[in-house]
Amino acid sequence: MNDHDFLFTAEKIDHRLQLIERALFQKSRALAPWRYRKVDASSQINDELWSQTDSWALIEPHSYWGEWQTNFCLSTELVIPSDWPDSHCLQLYLPMGEAGDFFSHPEMLLTINGECIGSADRHHHVVQLPTDLPKDKRLTVHAVGWT
Repeated sequence: MNDHDFLFTAEKIDHRLQLIERALFQKSRALAPWRYRKVDASSQINDELWSQTDSWALIEPHSYWGEWQTNFCLSTELVIPSDWPDSHCLQLYLPMGEAGDFFSHPEMLLTINGECIGSADRHHHVVQLPTDLPKDKRLTVHAVGWT
C-alpha cells in the first residue's frame, strides 16, 4: 500500500471532478441519436452523401458503434432552447473514447449547418459552439472521422 492508497487520493480527485463537472454544465439537453455510415478513405464527402442519412445505421447512446481503423460519417440534429440565456457559453459534450485507450478511439471534425465548428477526440470531449446560432431552430450536425 502506498501513501496515495492510504489517503484515498484517487477517490478525492474523482469526487472533486464530479463537483466541477456539475458546475461546468449548468443546463443540458441530450442530442438526438446519431446516424452512422462507414466510408472508404477515397469517398467523396458531399451533399449527396449527407442527403442519405435517413438510411444510415442508428446509434443508440452509450453503444459500441465503430470498428478499428475505419473512416466514418455521423449525422444528428440539435435545437438550442429559446429560454437559454444568450450569456451562456454553449458547448457540445462528446465523450469520444477514453484517454488511455490506444485501440479504437475516434477522432472527428464537426460542422453545424455546413460550417466547421471544431473537432473531438479522446482528449477533447467539449466543442465550443458559435455564439450566433439561432434558437428554436433545427440545426444539422455532421461529423467526419476515423477510429
